[in-house]
Amino acid sequence: MSLGLGEEFQLTANVTALSDETVKWYSSSGKIVTVKNGKIKGMSVGTAVVTALAKDGTKATCTITVKKAPKTVTLTKGVLTLGVGEKCSLGSGVDSDSASAKRTYRTSNSSIIKMNRTDWIGEFTAQKPGVAYVTVRTYNGKECTCKVIVKNAPKTVSLTKGTLTMFVGENFKLGSGVDNGAAAAKRTYRSSNSNIIKMTRTDWAGEFTAINTGVAYVTVRLYNGLEKACKVIVKRRVTELCFEQNIAVLNVGETFGIRAIQAVNQDIPSLTYSVNNSNIASVDSNGVIKAKKVGTTDIKVTTQNNVSSNFTVIVSGIKDKVTFPKLSTTNQILNSAKLYPMKTNYEPVDKLVDKIFANIIKSGMTQEQKARACYDYVTKNCVYGVEDSPDMSSYFYSHMEDHETVRLSYSMLKNNTGTQDNCSAAFAILMRRLGFEANIAKGKAMFSEGNYGNHTWVDVTVNGKHYIFDPQIENRNIGKNNSVYYYFYGMEAENNYKMYRYDSISHIHDFSCIHGEGIMDFTSRITVSCGNQKIQCSKKIPDGENYNYVYISDSYSDVQKAMLKQQQKKLQQVNFEIEMLKGPVPYYVELYVEHCIGDKVTPICKKVVINKTYDNYCNFSWTPNYGKGEYNVKVAIYYATDKSPFFADNMINAFDYCTKYNFYMSVD
Repeated sequence: MSLGLGEEFQLTANVTALSDETVKWYSSSGKIVTVKNGKIKGMSVGTAVVTALAKDGTKATCTITVKKAPKTVTLTKGVLTLGVGEKCSLGSGVDSDSASAKRTYRTSNSSIIKMNRTDWIGEFTAQKPGVAYVTVRTYNGKECTCKVIVKNAPKTVSLTKGTLTMFVGENFKLGSGVDNGAAAAKRTYRSSNSNIIKMTRTDWAGEFTAINTGVAYVTVRLYNGLEKACKVIVKRRVTELCFEQNIAVLNVGETFGIRAIQAVNQDIPSLTYSVNNSNIASVDSNGVIKAKKVGTTDIKVTTQNNVSSNFTVIVSGIKDKVTFPKLSTTNQILNSAKLYPMKTNYEPVDKLVDKIFANIIKSGMTQEQKARACYDYVTKNCVYGVEDSPDMSSYFYSHMEDHETVRLSYSMLKNNTGTQDNCSAAFAILMRRLGFEANIAKGKAMFSEGNYGNHTWVDVTVNGKHYIFDPQIENRNIGKNNSVYYYFYGMEAENNYKMYRYDSISHIHDFSCIHGEGIMDFTSRITVSCGNQKIQCSKKIPDGENYNYVYISDSYSDVQKAMLKQQQKKLQQVNFEIEMLKGPVPYYVELYVEHCIGDKVTPICKKVVINKTYDNYCNFSWTPNYGKGEYNVKVAIYYATDKSPFFADNMINAFDYCTKYNFYMSVD
């Protein structure tokens, strides 16, 4: 223990298990500490050991450090406000290198403050409203006083926040208050779930840190049992700031509200706004922009954890302006699309797509999230450069656009390099693999100077409407933090003719399972039966033959030899079953039969079946009752969306967008 110079203190020795409890006392240095019957006194500054010795030689010691007498004494509180019934403890301290083992406490008014302990610490209870003083006194007469204000016990308690939204990693300090005329010095805070909210201080103020996402409650409790809770919602920390749309084109005087949207695995934060050029536009605390003068400026939008993104404002001064897409609207459109996934049937490209999808497509993604992942991949990775063209000379597609799309996509998918053609083709191929109706669109696009130049982009058709996607132009606007702004993601073609002019929107051929999946890794099949005779024809590409469109030719040997035979006296019905993939549009199946005797060829039958049920099979029949001879039978499949004269006499011989099957029948 420590003593002040000249201070006295009574030590007590407790002897156990001896009949004679007599104790003798010794000091290791009487000049520093004297001892008589256990009563010690500090004589000079220093350290001595006081020993108590029992009859049997057992001893106990106490090390005494003698310090200077205090010149001052302080209390842990100078002013204290309590509520009636509240208890409190006051500690005290003396100046450096001094000591006072004996400190006594007293109250100036025991009816207001009742002392419960008056020695080393002062413990007391507030009795009734009023003011009293608690004083501590050292052995050498030094004193210090604390003013104690007693108020009524609280009837209510409130918090500075009733509901609080935080992000993981953030800190917060929660204060509390009581009703007028009341007080509570003791307020303790606790968390309902320390895995979500971790308390870092639990006394007068509640300080805590958000640990994980979820909901927890921080509760304050007063000395008299009153409690109040704050609901704390913890969200994911924002790493990317996204908007419904990232650009607004306004006329002078018009207003527009910036709307943030929830990004993948993130939550909408509290935002602050600042404008780069206040002469062109202003922005208020709610993100409402007002156009003031023709020109362009950026609005910097910042989250509470300092993630920022720019919103572009173009004050055009003209009514006829470009309509940029709203991300939320585009999301709804893409999620509503009916998908028909397809590969290109060109192995090098399909392998590249497989590799890319393994990295960007995650389980549980919506259709739109997958589409946006493809858009982000192409936008962030496209580098303008010389394309790497693959050898596709032996690959034939029902549409030459498909052949070009696959060819052009190769360099961007493989090396991330190319022009707008390659960039657009790559995105179109990725979208087709997802099942969207996506095609390269060609035309002219408006430059920033106002003139037009040749350009290529992607046209995605959903529910009969055309939407513009332009990852190559988007790449020029990518943010410094590699964020995509979606300026050109889902623009309605009909509302943006000022910016994009199609060479001809009719050049965008209709997507379908036949000349889509059909020419990209799908084999349609026709089965012809007559009695117990049956032949099966599959669509094939003739080796060594160069056709603009895939079809089965009359000279294809294995089909040419496929022949059904009947006798005239026992004519049987010929049945046709065509197996197709389910598709988004109806299709026509046409049967055309010619009767051949020698060099005389006579058309005798033409049937057209329209399949509107989108099922997998089309069935019809015909009976060869024209007489003896050979019958040249042709079956062709067309799309109902193709603008072709289906009922023209010679349509069966056209090559345009059809799959053909030819075989022969003889009647003896």
